[in-house]
Amino acid sequence: MNSMGLLQNGIAIFISVPFVVIALVFLYFGLRNKRRSAASRKWPVTGGQVLATSIDARQSTDTHGHSSISYYPVVVYEYSVNGQVYRSDRLSVEGAIGTDVGRAQTKVNSYPQGSSVSVHYNPNNPQQSGIEYRSTTGTILIAIAVFILLMLFCTMGFMSVMLASVNTMTSGMLN
Repeated sequence: MNSMGLLQNGIAIFISVPFVVIALVFLYFGLRNKRRSAASRKWPVTGGQVLATSIDARQSTDTHGHSSISYYPVVVYEYSVNGQVYRSDRLSVEGAIGTDVGRAQTKVNSYPQGSSVSVHYNPNNPQQSGIEYRSTTGTILIAIAVFILLMLFCTMGFMSVMLASVNTMTSGMLN
């Protein structure tokens, strides 16, 4: 391999490493969330009661100054374990995902105030609970990681083909 090829490989590695690291971080958190969700399915279940519901609107601003609002369903419920009363607003062990106001409202509507709910709680830490067990967050994070890696591999493959054709053209011109 000539020095130009070594330089091109070095640049490709230099460009790739941050994307691989970011993808691995997404993959780590995605798998962790899926593991937590799977573990919560095996937790004991107790009865609980919905105390209040609401929608939490959170505004965020990106680096370009554009703001957006995400809506989070809030369901406050109470449950007891071994005579100790606990109160929580966590729908799932994974945490909440922001969405549009319609979906948040649909979620809140499915838990009317005063209704009974099944609460999954961690037997080692009963304060950790959820009334849903899903792995949506984990699935989304894993999908993002896969997308990043696919885009990286496609880009690197395209760059490799382009550089090979430039090298072929350059060597043809020198002959």
